[in-house]
Amino acid sequence: MKIAVLGGGGFRVPMVYGALLARAERLGLEQVALYDLEEGRLAQIAPVLEGLERERGTRLAFSSTTRLDDALDGADFVFCAIRVGNLEGRVVDERVPLDEGVVGQETTGPGGLCFALRTVPVMVDVARRVAERAPQAWFVNFTNPAGLVTEAIRAELGDRAVGICDSPAGLCRRVAAALGRRPEELWFDYFGLNHLGWLRGVYDGERDLLPGLLADDALLASFEEGRLFGGEWLRSLGMIPNRAPSSSFVNRPRSTARTGARRKLHSRRGGQRAGSARRRTSPRRTPPQAYPRRTTTGRTSAATRARRWRSSRRSRSTSGAS
Repeated sequence: MKIAVLGGGGFRVPMVYGALLARAERLGLEQVALYDLEEGRLAQIAPVLEGLERERGTRLAFSSTTRLDDALDGADFVFCAIRVGNLEGRVVDERVPLDEGVVGQETTGPGGLCFALRTVPVMVDVARRVAERAPQAWFVNFTNPAGLVTEAIRAELGDRAVGICDSPAGLCRRVAAALGRRPEELWFDYFGLNHLGWLRGVYDGERDLLPGLLADDALLASFEEGRLFGGEWLRSLGMIPNRAPSSSFVNRPRSTARTGARRKLHSRRGGQRAGSARRRTSPRRTPPQAYPRRTTTGRTSAATRARRWRSSRRSRSTSGAS
């Protein structure tokens, strides 16, 4: 069996390869083909995978290529995790909405839409190549925004295209650990879209364990989302949000000095966008080289819940592997 990994120079590849290495014999896996646009990234990943082989005392043949057709030919499974526009594109996708006080996240809201506008056309082309070169292959999509991308490629690949995301499962595992239970012993009531999701129930048979967890600050402090959001806020929700969109939920206090600096900044711009000094923005600063048309001077440090949609610009970054 052959598996093609698209985005073969990405940071997830060692984790994926390590999992395949441990199960190669059971799966009948014989070859992994790594595909990436950049030879340099592939060259950096290869020694890491060789190190995993030495550490595990076993070997799984892998090859690297910048030619998509070579990776796809003869593949039984295609695992795809690419980032069209690279991280520079993500900075713009998330920074612009946060500056406007709405959700700044790569899978939902204006940021997710901009990412989809760049990514979906590329992924549809990839799916067509898969249909041509490996028509019997199963396509496992890990590329965000996963929901939109998977829906788009299913038009080309049908039921052989499957979308996955590790964020919901990760939250469920952390909550199970806080409760001192194994995840497979429990049933989790999780809902949402992509990274914008909530855990609203944790069931052991007919008994919901979530209210007890929310009432216990010590247990909440034992896992990431509990520390991030805090017991008081989680109890007001009655649910636990996924950690991914945290900057869209948490309303952090603003500095008076920074607020004043923002007012001065907009005053120098001739008073445009009246009232913008009251808008809250992300705690992160954007590298000027990635976002040259804006200044980070005077930005405040908290993003509010999504209040309303505003238009955002489409990023036209070139495609690349994550």
